Amino acid sequence: PEDTAHYVAQAIAVGKEVNLDPTLILAVMATESSFNPRAESRAGAQGLMQVRTHVHQEKFEPYGGPLAAFIPEANIRVGALILKACIAKAGSLEAGLKNYLGAPNAASGINTYTGKVFSEREELRSIARRFSNNV
Repeated sequence: PEDTAHYVAQAIAVGKEVNLDPTLILAVMATESSFNPRAESRAGAQGLMQVRTHVHQEKFEPYGGPLAAFIPEANIRVGALILKACIAKAGSLEAGLKNYLGAPNAASGINTYTGKVFSEREELRSIARRFSNNV
């Protein structure tokens, strides 16, 4: 819980910094790694946002190199910048998410990667609304 609160704060800060919805950043984290900063995929994706360090190695250089993928702050920032670039290049949020996944021709729908991210984002927005109404 303490770590998750830290990830939320980081997502908000990075979201403001790069002009990306923090709930989208958090939804990608939830979908990609279930908020596990040590997560590693068979494809070589690492950390909270499952950044493929062998593809984006240079983006981690300012943080000390590829092992920084396991540092939450670095992974969130690098992942958010990659996600923003994918969305800009693809021209839409859904297409950008597919590019982030590395599967631009992936199917659409509720049980797909994009569907899971959208569902997670809606849940996070709902929680945020309930929280802000109770403050």
